[in-house]
Amino acid sequence: MNTNTGAALRLRARGLAVGVISLVATAMGLAAEIPPQLEQALVNMSREDNKWAYTETTLVRPKSAKDKEDVLTVVRVDPSKPYAEQYTPLLVEGRKPSTGELKDYRQKGEKRADDLDKSQPRGRGGRGGTGGQGAAGMDELKALLDLDNIKVTAETDSAITYDVPLRKEAKVQGVRLGKIEFEVRVTKEKEKPTVEHMEMHLRESMRVMLVANVKSADFAIDFKKVDPTYAPVMTHVKGAAKVSVLFVARLSPGVDITRTEFERVEPYDSRFKVQIGPLKILNP
Repeated sequence: MNTNTGAALRLRARGLAVGVISLVATAMGLAAEIPPQLEQALVNMSREDNKWAYTETTLVRPKSAKDKEDVLTVVRVDPSKPYAEQYTPLLVEGRKPSTGELKDYRQKGEKRADDLDKSQPRGRGGRGGTGGQGAAGMDELKALLDLDNIKVTAETDSAITYDVPLRKEAKVQGVRLGKIEFEVRVTKEKEKPTVEHMEMHLRESMRVMLVANVKSADFAIDFKKVDPTYAPVMTHVKGAAKVSVLFVARLSPGVDITRTEFERVEPYDSRFKVQIGPLKILNP
């Protein structure tokens, strides 16, 4: 297997896992036609998404005959900084980041700003602030979910587990999501239900990057309170997949993502939002 192909697959495995988890979690947090307990838990989760700085450590285990070494990447993420500075790579695939990689992470931050601009209004509660999605962004995110078929799969005295199917036509990073299923476990707290755990499973094989066929994939996402004052945040993602390349080479990449060193911050664009108060007339 070509070395560049192997590296691309490792990055694709990590990117797909994080991208799907982030986008689906956001979509569910905004959807209006879902069970109230699930909806409120996901809304509480999404409100915390942009208010924490953290260090993200990603370990990718290729597990192939020709590529045996684990790959470690460490990035500091800080939503309070200007967008081009929000992703600071400390280690990229086990080494100090190159000039080109530093540029790539700056562009990643700038792209995030562009993505937010498309879905959120500026100004009061605008991009990066506390406001909601624009109408176009709301419709796009709702389109990911098969709202008619969300169902309860397990229930205890303290938590409920939901099966949350995705529409066959839904896509993330060019990959159709119809073959992926999610399970979300939320607490039964009446006022502030929270997400405890999420899982993603691939029900059938699917093709990625044209040359790769993903036979199976399973990811688990854990949430934890890093401060008792606020809702839990995502702290750990762990998963594995079985992949064949050009019908010959086989890979079993494993991905382990850990977020640590959390710090509560004010989102960058929040400093620009305008608070409108009551009109006051000053007597001469």
